[in-house]
This record gives sequence, structure tokens and C-alpha cells, in this order.
Amino acid sequence: MKRDQAGRAVAVVLLTMAILTSCAPQKAESEEQVASVQSASSERTTSVSSQEEVEEPNSDAIFQKALDDVADADNCYLIVSDYNGDGAQEAFAFTGIWNSDNENWQKLKLYYIHSDGQAEEIKMDGDVVGRPEKVSDPEQTDFSDNLITLGNKTFLSFEIGHPSSEYQNILLGAVGEQVTQNYLIGFPEKVDESHIAAENLDERVVYREENGRFIEVERMPGEEYEEQFASREEYLNRMLSETQLKGLAADLGVPEALGVRYTQSERAYWEAGGCWEIYVEIDADKKVVAAASVDAETGELTRNILTYNGSGYWEAE
Repeated sequence: MKRDQAGRAVAVVLLTMAILTSCAPQKAESEEQVASVQSASSERTTSVSSQEEVEEPNSDAIFQKALDDVADADNCYLIVSDYNGDGAQEAFAFTGIWNSDNENWQKLKLYYIHSDGQAEEIKMDGDVVGRPEKVSDPEQTDFSDNLITLGNKTFLSFEIGHPSSEYQNILLGAVGEQVTQNYLIGFPEKVDESHIAAENLDERVVYREENGRFIEVERMPGEEYEEQFASREEYLNRMLSETQLKGLAADLGVPEALGVRYTQSERAYWEAGGCWEIYVEIDADKKVVAAASVDAETGELTRNILTYNGSGYWEAE
């Protein structure tokens, strides 16, 4: 009886050990399978991530391909920026034959490439020559000095002309999907986020940017007059400010909603009045509609006063 009980006890112990032994390998195998699946998943994730990084499109490459597709030339130049202010980059591009004597490109062709890679040629009148405003040689690739940013829009300053004519300065830009072209007098420089100024020997012309267009709002003495002063700030302080000009227009009865341009003369001393004067003409639709001489220090009217005349006094220059 005792031997039978002892035998059953041994049998139970042996059976239990067999069960434990048979279960242990299965558990280890299950853990290895999980680890293998996790490793494979990680490898696939890494592979996909790397593939995405490799296949992410490069905007410069897209622009270059678009230019190569439309331009049959050995030398093609890309100038990339966010021109229309939509958060994506676009590009202007040009091709031509470098003329070292005149430091410009002959047989010039201009292109605009949209952010999606669609390219369009900017039509020019006849055979034109030109260059970005600031360029050193045909090997130049950085044209950032030729970009003017106002608010969220950027404009490319370019010189355009015909072989036998003087250059015109043009600002190239974009509003939405539409290319804009603004021809200016002289070389443009940024004044503030809404205005640029362009100068020649005679006048300094100020333009206001409105939806991609540049509207002339003021003229004042140019480089030769400016050279009389120690600095640009001193020169500008010697002229009437935009606030003073608007106050003058109101005093002369010019409607506030009327789009006008102001032309300021050099300061001149008025012996009888004992003050320095600036003569200002206000014109609209190419006609002078009001004018006056004002005290350069106070902005008050002095003489030569012509109040607003809707039909105009004479043709503006």
C-alpha cells in the first residue's frame, strides 16, 4: 500500500516536470516570434522613412528641369524666391549670350516657373538685351542682391533694353499665378514695406506698391541735390514728409480719395518772407490740380497758392 502511494507520488512529480519542460520551449519560441515581428516592423518603418526622405522633391531640381524643357540654351540662370507670397517658392529664369563689352546678355529670354514646375516665357518686344541690375560676371549664380521684398511679396530688379537703346529698369513679380511687370525710372531701392524709390540725375521718384503694381506718389530733387547733404537722412529731413504733403493737399481742397502725385522742388530762400520754401505741385491723371509754396520748416502755405481744380491747371511733366 505504501509502495503504491509512493509510486503514484513519483509519477505525479515526473508528469509535472514533463509538462513544465514541454511548456518552456513554446514560451521562448513565442517571445522570439514577437521580437522578430517587432524587428521586421521597425526595419520596414526605417526603410519607408528613408525612401520618403530620398524621394522628397527638390524645388531647385524641379525648376531646373522645367527650364531645361523650355529653354534651348547652354547657359540658364535661376533666381528662386517666394515671389507671390503664398508660402511656396517660384522662380524667374533667363538665358542669353554674354556680351563682355556691354556686360549684358544678348538675345535675352525670360521665364517664370510656377511652384508646381509649370514654366512660361515672358514675352518681350523684339530682340532684347539685359541683365539683373547687379551682376558681376557670367559665372555669377547668386542674384539675391537683385531681390526687393515688400511685405510678403518679392520682386526681381532687372534691366531691359534693345541693342541701340538705353536700358529700362523693370521689377518682375507675381500676384497669385499672374506675372507682373513694372517699368520704372532709375534703379529701385526699398524705402519701407510699401514703398520703393528710384533715382536718376534729376529726380528721386517714390512708388507705392499696391497688389503687385507700383504707383508713383512723389517726386523730389535727385542725386545731384542729395549730394549737398551729409547723409540720406539729412536729405530726406530737408524735404516734406508724406504726412505734411497729405496735410497740404487737404488745405488746398484736394479730395482725400483722389489718387495724386506730389512733386517737390529744391529748397529756396524767400527773402521777403524770411524763410526757406519748397514748391509743391499736386497732379492727378497727368494734370496739375493744385500747387503751393510752403514753409520748409513748418509746412504752412506761403505763396503761389492754387487750390484744387478738378479739370486741372496744366499738363504735369
